[in-house]
Amino acid sequence: MIGAKYEKVVLKDFVMVNSGAMIMPAVTIGEQAIVAARALVHDDVPPNAVVGGVPAKFLRDRGTDGRARKELNHIWLHKSAFQDEQ
Repeated sequence: MIGAKYEKVVLKDFVMVNSGAMIMPAVTIGEQAIVAARALVHDDVPPNAVVGGVPAKFLRDRGTDGRARKELNHIWLHKSAFQDEQ
């Protein structure tokens, strides 16, 4: 493919990417951010942000009620294999 760009997509800890979302190359999704279903993300997403749409736009800050990391009670794929405990 002419002009194809192959770069890393970085998902920080405790990110939630919903079904059908597309994340373009060289994008970083910040810790605890949420990407809405079917969103097209082409810019970096800040930590604790909720983004959605085509193209994805900042919708709001994520309401965590002071909870962080495992306290968020997400259902993780593959037994939390991608989460670093610190």
